[in-house]
Amino acid sequence: MSINSLIAAIKVAGLNHKQIKQVLIADAPNAKGDLGYPLMRVWPNGFNFSNNKDSKVLYYKFAIGVFDRPDSTDESRIESCSDTADILVDIVASLDYIYRDSPGDWLVDDFAEWAYDTGADAQAGHLVELRFKKQYTRNFCDVPGRDFEFPAVNLTNESVIDEGGPDATYTSTLTIDES
Repeated sequence: MSINSLIAAIKVAGLNHKQIKQVLIADAPNAKGDLGYPLMRVWPNGFNFSNNKDSKVLYYKFAIGVFDRPDSTDESRIESCSDTADILVDIVASLDYIYRDSPGDWLVDDFAEWAYDTGADAQAGHLVELRFKKQYTRNFCDVPGRDFEFPAVNLTNESVIDEGGPDATYTSTLTIDES
């Protein structure tokens, strides 16, 4: 699954939620205009390789936020806090359920951060880091290529072992013939 397809999956989960009015992708945090609230925002947030011997995986990361427009009362801000938290939990559950047979797993950060902007376009909501984990095979056969030719590689090893003494050495020479 590519980043494009993962963003599409997140967007579908957001648009299928009855309370979400709009989904914005990679939009600046201070977007203006006629926005439908509650809204969900999705920012691609890089990816990680895990290359250890036992587990080769990719983690695609996204910041996901659900925001509402409370008025200036404490009751309204608390309602926005509660609603956006519930919606965000629903979005993650939807992704887990809808894509349960996909070749990867949706993972969410342990902590959802509360965000509140008191500017003219006041918004309040929660943000989490969502990750999609999939196997990373490092298989050259999966790489799209055009009749790639490998260079000739000559590896020579020379070792001198002094019966395990402190002067034992090991040398290795790698040469690549690009002709």
